Amino acid sequence: MPRDVTAAVEAIKKYLRVSPEAKDTVDGAKFWCVRYGVMASRAVVQEALNVLVEEGVVRQRAYSQSGRVMYSRGPGVESLDHDIRIRESQKSRDELTIQSKSLEHSLGSLKNQSMVRSGQTT
Repeated sequence: MPRDVTAAVEAIKKYLRVSPEAKDTVDGAKFWCVRYGVMASRAVVQEALNVLVEEGVVRQRAYSQSGRVMYSRGPGVESLDHDIRIRESQKSRDELTIQSKSLEHSLGSLKNQSMVRSGQTT
């Protein structure tokens, strides 16, 4: 899948997670992407929506009288929530690892400073 479509897919997933009642056209879904920093063309957003419809994450509904096609959160969204929870959990673990390494480095520096002040060297 092209990178721009992947970015639009991820932005739409995030939007639908925080706005479960959202319902809009392709043009409206472009703004869902913009909210998450993804500037995508109408064609890219349409392709992203097609992917999500196939995955069951997005529901597509055509209105016969107006001819408009609307997109909303679909039945496959449970897997979306699960995937996002996993990513958030991994991100939290990564952030904790970075903080832990930073703390270890700071403690090592403090220990070295303390040893130098007391006249001890390694």
